[in-house]
Amino acid sequence: MRRIKLNILKVVLIVIVVVLFTPHSFAESNKGKLTADRVQYYREQELIIATGHAKLVVDDVEISSSSMEIDLKSNMLNAEGKVHLKNEDGEFDSKELEYNIKTKEGIFIESEGIIVTEESQDPIYVKSAKTEYSNDQTKIVDSEFTTCDLEEPHYHMSSTSTVIYPGDKLIAYNVVLWEFNGKVPILYFPIVVYSFKDKKPMEVEVGNNKDRGWFIKTTHHYYLNSHYDNPVLNMLAGDFGQYYVDGYSKSGFAGGFKHAYRTLEDDHAYLYFYLDQDKQRSEQSPWITMELNREQKFNGGRDKREQNLEYRNYYNSSWTRREQGLYLDYDFDQDLALENWDTRVGLDYNKDKTHDNRIILNSYFDKLRKKSTDDYIGLDVYYDLDDKESGRFDSEADINFDYQHKFLSEEKSDDTLKIDLDYNREKDRYQGEDEIKNEYGSNFNYRGYIKRKENIRDDYYNIDLSYDRIDRSNWTSYYDYNDRLQKYQIDLKQYKRYFTNTLYLDYDLDYKYYQYVDYDDSQRDGDAFEYLTTLKLAENKRIYEWFIETELKEGDIREPSRSNNINDSLTETEHYNLPKAEFTLKPGRIWDAKILDPLEVSAGGVRRYYYKWKDDPYPIKEHGYYKLDYSDYWRINNSNRLRYKEQLQQDIYSTNQQRFSYDSQLVLQTNFLKNWENRLEHNYRMTQGEVMEGFEEAEEDEHNIEWELDWRKNQSRFKVETGYDLLAEAGEEYDPLKVTFDYLLNDNYTIKNNIRYDLNEMRFDKIDTSIIVDYLNFDYQLDLYYYYDKVDDKLNGKWDTELDWTFGEKDWEWTIKLEGSYDFEDGEYDKANFSVEKMLHCRRVIFSYDYMEEEIAFKYQILSFPNHAFGIKSEKGQVSVGDGNLGGVLDEEN
Repeated sequence: MRRIKLNILKVVLIVIVVVLFTPHSFAESNKGKLTADRVQYYREQELIIATGHAKLVVDDVEISSSSMEIDLKSNMLNAEGKVHLKNEDGEFDSKELEYNIKTKEGIFIESEGIIVTEESQDPIYVKSAKTEYSNDQTKIVDSEFTTCDLEEPHYHMSSTSTVIYPGDKLIAYNVVLWEFNGKVPILYFPIVVYSFKDKKPMEVEVGNNKDRGWFIKTTHHYYLNSHYDNPVLNMLAGDFGQYYVDGYSKSGFAGGFKHAYRTLEDDHAYLYFYLDQDKQRSEQSPWITMELNREQKFNGGRDKREQNLEYRNYYNSSWTRREQGLYLDYDFDQDLALENWDTRVGLDYNKDKTHDNRIILNSYFDKLRKKSTDDYIGLDVYYDLDDKESGRFDSEADINFDYQHKFLSEEKSDDTLKIDLDYNREKDRYQGEDEIKNEYGSNFNYRGYIKRKENIRDDYYNIDLSYDRIDRSNWTSYYDYNDRLQKYQIDLKQYKRYFTNTLYLDYDLDYKYYQYVDYDDSQRDGDAFEYLTTLKLAENKRIYEWFIETELKEGDIREPSRSNNINDSLTETEHYNLPKAEFTLKPGRIWDAKILDPLEVSAGGVRRYYYKWKDDPYPIKEHGYYKLDYSDYWRINNSNRLRYKEQLQQDIYSTNQQRFSYDSQLVLQTNFLKNWENRLEHNYRMTQGEVMEGFEEAEEDEHNIEWELDWRKNQSRFKVETGYDLLAEAGEEYDPLKVTFDYLLNDNYTIKNNIRYDLNEMRFDKIDTSIIVDYLNFDYQLDLYYYYDKVDDKLNGKWDTELDWTFGEKDWEWTIKLEGSYDFEDGEYDKANFSVEKMLHCRRVIFSYDYMEEEIAFKYQILSFPNHAFGIKSEKGQVSVGDGNLGGVLDEEN
């Protein structure tokens, strides 16, 4: 035996790199790196002995110990004394180690280790009496593992046997969960399976349902490989999903699957199937549910198309009310941007217990031209055909067509055309008889401009044409007196012809025509019309304004009604003005007198024919008037401002009737202290005489005082307001006293109050109070609302509250959440639930209660395993035990 020995100073670390290319190398032509205080190599035996801080690195495996022997023939390594192995999947400490360098397999005696995986939020700490390690798996006997990183862990799990597949999963047998620093066993599991790569591992739920008995429900997730050599299997490559295996003691087996797949890069689709055995109603069993869904995206997600088809062989989803029958529902929606426009199309088809064939079609087209975003065309169609005996929603239809086009111009004015067409049909059944209503509507609108070459405003006009028709056959659902109505309407609105920038001609035309038919005993029918036209010439100058206007209104004076036969309506000229004129002068701009700037002096008159005067000797009457308007603002001092408006008007009629009116408004605003403002308003109107019938209606006398006190600071506000009517009847003089108080104590506390008090009845009408707290991790809001109920003659109301509070040291926080809503009138809660969450360093527990759902739940979760949580839940008629979010929806994003 030839022996090579190197002696080195104990205080100096010598690094020896042994590169062997023999057939018995560390890993068949791979390089190994060995360092130690002392290395001995026996060439004939091909044996290496390293002592003193021995360390060997082969590929991604690093082994260190007090001493080690390496047999190059068998590639076996034996290490003793503080053995440490490290690779990309974790680390292990052991008393002894037997390790095959070539196969990377080893046996640890009395070992401790750390397993690291990207899918786990924290390292997994493992202790065992014996560990058999390889690249493919690690077997651990009599082990303990935890994710708590303290020297004395808060919890740990013990297992008689554990198998770890790096990067894949962990399987443990006879698992006991020990809490309270590992001293108290609280849960036992015959087997635990945890996946490192699956987003949602297997989920289990065990419980009892009052209708279906004891049950166990399991959800299993699967992920197919990204590629298969077989061309048929390769069509499923990259797909994923979940399958369900459930069982109920009374109703029997239940199960199914949900498979997610892709046919294109930017689409997502799934096929869902679920079958329920029903031993309680065996003649109708099984219940089948199927769903096919596909969502596609185009052009970087801007365009999309979604289709969904659902089939069931029953009508009602409730287990106790299920009824055998065909349910079919198809939905199609598409948003697509073409070269020149955007489109949106939708189609819905439904067949169920209520509808034999219901079809809903809607479509929309936008941006008909690239240069105009004002053009669009839209069509919405709703059609429901149901010939079932119930007659519910029988033969309904709704069609809407919208179109707009803007005629682009290089000038600033563009003509616009709008067309709207509508049709609606309703059919109902009342006391065994069909009732039908058909409605037709159409509207044509054109707004155009006439260009002027001079530096004058463009002329413009607005034409509106509409036709509406309503047909009713024995329709009792409406209180209309007529069973058929046709309405024609023509409007020419505001045709403006500018002669100069201040002088213009304005013409309005409004024509309406009605046809009535009433299918009652008298078989009444008839027609009616209304015609109104106005022609106005006006000019607006700096020092004066004037206009001359003529108006004609003809039509049916008496509207048809149940008590008034249509044919009894009177058709004649209601009134016409020949002419009406007014002239307004602004003296302050004539004489350049500042004191006269707020003054306007107007005079005008009208000659009018009114149908009630037709039998008078003089059927044309005259009305003349003059008025003075004065409006100004007076700053009394830095704290007080006075605004006032005064108007005097004298009306004179050709019948020797006269009317005098005086209107006044005074508003005094006072600023005092800091951020306070007081507003006192006085309104007064006094009239004498009377207005002749056939002219404008007279305004009533008025005399009231309004008061408002306002305080503002940043986002805080306090406001009080009320009023007093000096002319009101006894008991109605006072306006409600309103108090608004929004006070921001600081950035964290806000109080809001709204109070309304009836000063006449001396009672509260409304009280609305909110308290809002947002301080660090404490969020709270309380809303109280009261209102006066005149029927019960008392205050009714409700309160709402919400709390979200987190407190305590890091990793040991408490979180309390509360939601509540109570209606005082009904004496019932609308919402009442709370939850308490306690963080326990590396795990948490949650207790929750929902009063409305009668649900109590408890959940225990180890934070390093976010997809697992052990829970117990009791709700209406059912108690269950299992993983946390049980029966969750499949994640369709792969």
